Order: sequence, then structure tokens, then C-alpha cells
Amino acid sequence: MEHILSVNNKIKNIQFLTKFCAKIKKNKNKKIVLCHGDFDVLHTGHLNYLLEAKKKGDYLIVSVTGKNFINKGPDRPINDDNQRLFFLANLSVVDFVVLDCNPTAETIIKSIKPDFYVKGRDYYLYNRKDDYSKNLKKEIACTKRYGGEIIFTTNLTRSSSNIINNLFLKKDIKTKIDLIKKSYSYENFLKDIESFKNLKILVIGETIIDEYIYTDPLGKPSKENIIAAEYKNRKISLGGVFAAFKTFSLFSNKVDCLTAVSNKTKMTFPDEKYLIKNKKTIFDTKTNTIKTRFVENKHKTIKKIFEVYTNSFLELGKKTENKVVKFLNKNIKKYDILLVNDYGHGFFNKKIINILSKKAKFLCVNAQINAGNQGFNLITKYNKADYYCIDEMEAMKAVNNNSLKTEELMNLLHKLVNGKNICITLGSRGSCIKKKKASINFCPAFTNSIVDTISAGDIFFAISSLFLKIKSSSDIANFFGNVAGSIAVNQESSTTFSSKEVFLSYVNTLFK
Repeated sequence: MEHILSVNNKIKNIQFLTKFCAKIKKNKNKKIVLCHGDFDVLHTGHLNYLLEAKKKGDYLIVSVTGKNFINKGPDRPINDDNQRLFFLANLSVVDFVVLDCNPTAETIIKSIKPDFYVKGRDYYLYNRKDDYSKNLKKEIACTKRYGGEIIFTTNLTRSSSNIINNLFLKKDIKTKIDLIKKSYSYENFLKDIESFKNLKILVIGETIIDEYIYTDPLGKPSKENIIAAEYKNRKISLGGVFAAFKTFSLFSNKVDCLTAVSNKTKMTFPDEKYLIKNKKTIFDTKTNTIKTRFVENKHKTIKKIFEVYTNSFLELGKKTENKVVKFLNKNIKKYDILLVNDYGHGFFNKKIINILSKKAKFLCVNAQINAGNQGFNLITKYNKADYYCIDEMEAMKAVNNNSLKTEELMNLLHKLVNGKNICITLGSRGSCIKKKKASINFCPAFTNSIVDTISAGDIFFAISSLFLKIKSSSDIANFFGNVAGSIAVNQESSTTFSSKEVFLSYVNTLFK
């Protein structure tokens, strides 16, 4: 009983530690040491790190990153906040443990003003190559600002991510990662990400307003054969073509979005920076499609009850059509990648499609089938694109056959559209890409944990297009498309990654 109390007494909040450290620092002979991290699966590397850190001072405080700020991919951390705090508090070398619900350690550094901020040896080695999140630089600057010193430990460390990958990743995922790593390193990945900055990209397609109405189901009314629900709140976001545009914008400053937006939409999003940024490539239309989804959100997964389409078909108008055609004829050759998000709501006609197919340098096409276009928006509208990306049902409808094996389906699609690369996304089974006259390439899905699937396919499409353009490798494009998709499905009403750093951090985790 005494041991349990002593452990629990080690777990403190920032307010307590701020007062405690201020009192301790009055005694100049006493030194405070801070360690900070996820500490998801404790191992000997962690213990060596903490033991070496404690030698630098009198009090060792360990701050633990809250789970909402850990960007190591779906299903991470393995252990929840309380478990990780409890494990650390059980170590005699640790004096206090605190949960830090911030993206960096700056808040805890400002609060306790440690004499030494200690990071592991791997951070020193890694930071010499590239500090991908820039968080460490911020933390070092903050430590020095408050009179502290940054120290890197010298003991050999182990990787929690490597342990977790070996223990928890499915065999097919681990096999795929090992295969990629044979010819492609994390350093190669960082160089490719850096090269994206130089790409000039045009994203073209329909603007869609995604509306979520959050409800709590109440059950069946006594006098009606319907389901009643209590209204909770409402969220709206700029979706459709902007999902791909926002994703590209994380990696390149040379991205334009060609679309049509109504005055009502502009008034709905008066401060939307993506509308303001693209004034020269946003044309007028009378209406935009609104997709209203009534959802239940009591648990991690968003449960959609039903949805309503408003203005399902776009009223583009001849004047706007002529402006789009004029812009494309004049500017299309300037872009390294042209990405088409065709949701089948009326933006693309034969004239526009013909210009795209004939004049784009590197044309990537996604034509979606949904309830609003009644299944008539087939990928076969486009000919000779460099990259086609559709889901399995869209592929079967394009060839009018639902009994073909995947490779047979791919071969028939290649004949129909005469494309260079075709990708079919397979939901929980992952995806496959086939180059013309090459063997098919499969990649498993990286997560079965799903919060919301909205825009996940658009984000897979955008990221795989970037890597296909740079590497001309269907294997690498397929791999990183799935990494991106797994991040997207673990976000609520995701229209883009939460940040570039999340993507980089997750890839780094997988490559451990």
C-alpha cells in the first residue's frame, strides 16, 4: 500500500511542479533535470537514458507527451496516458512524472526552467541530418532562454517504434516495409519531400461543401415509423477539390486550384485562406454542391446515419466554361502535375476533358461514382492519362463486369483508357497499381482503425501522384499513398493531413 501511494505521489501536474522547482532553484546547489518523450513501450534504452540523465542533477522530472499530440501514426500510442505515467512513476530513478498536453516540451520548459534538458543519443545523431519537425530546435532555444543547458546522452538506445513494429504490425505490412527499405531509405524519402517544393501543380475539380450535423439518436417515436435524433452541433468545411489542394499545399508553395465557387459559398467562408489564395483560378458559378451528413459521434468512429445532397449538379454556365477553357489553353503547359478531381457534379465537359487529355504534362485523374451522379461518371471519359486512381466498384462499373480477377480488371482498364499507370483502391485490403505492360503491385492497408473515410481517397490520390511523378515507381507511390490514407481515415471529417510533420513522423516510425 505504501508503494502504491509513493508511485501515485510522483504523478503531478504542471502547476505543482512550477511551484516546486521555483522553490528548489533558490538553492543553487540543487539541479533540476528534465526528460521528455512518448515513453510508449518502456525498454532498456529508456532506462539507460533516464539513469544517465539523473546523474546530471538532483531531481529528475519526466514529462510525457499526451496521446493527442503523438504523431506516430494510427493506433499509436499503444499504451494510454495513465499507463505510461504509471510505468515511469514506478522507476526509482524518476522523481516526478507529468503529462504534457502540448505538441512540444516548450510549455514544461518555461514552467520549471530546468538546469538540464536531456535528450537521447538518437536525437543528436538524427538532428545532425534533419530535424523534420523543428520541435527540437524550438525546445533547445527555449531551454537556453531560461538559463538551461541541452545535453544528449551517450548510451546506446533502442527504438520503441522498432519494437512495436515487430510486435504489432501485421506480417504483410512488415514484409512490405522491409521490401521498400531494401532500395529506399528514410533519407531518400526526405530528399523526395524536399524536391516536391519545386513542383508546379494545378488541381482542378468541383468545390463541395461538407456539412456534418452531429446528433444523438433518441429511438423510434411512438406515433411515427422513423428514427428521432437530438441535434448537438454542426460543422462545415470546404471539401471536394480542396482536399487535394490543401494536401499539396503542405509540400509545395506552387499549387493552384482551378474550380468554380458561388457567391453564397464565398460568403459562407469569408476568411477561408484557400479561397483568397486562388482568386485568379476560381471562377463563378450559381451554386455549389452541399453534402450534409447526419452523424453520431459517441465513440471514436463517426457513424453516418444518412446524408442529403443539395445542388447535386453544378450550374457552370457558358461564360464560366469559356474562362476555364481559356485559362487551360494559356497556362496548362506551365504545370508539372495536373490533378483532376472529378466528382461527377457537372464541372467537366467534353471540351475541358479534351484539353486536359491532350495538353497536360503529367495528368492524374480520379473520377468518382456517388449517389449524386447515379453511377454515370466513369473513368473512361478520360484518355491517355499518366495516372488513373479509382476504387474497386468504380473499376468494375467502368468495364461493366464484376466477376474479373484484379489483374484481369487492370488489363482491361488499360485497354479502355490507354493509361500509363492505373491504381485501384481496395478499402481494408489496401490498393494495387499497375504500370502498362508491367506486373501488378499490391500494398496492404496500414490500419483497420477508422474514424471517418471522407476525403481519405482524395488524399491517397494526391500523395501517390506526387511520388509517381518524382520516382516513376508504382511500388513507392502505392506505399506512400497507403501511409497517407491510413492517417486520413483516423481523422474526423478529414480534408487534409493535420500537418506535414504527422506524415513525416509516421513514415519515420515505420522505417525504424
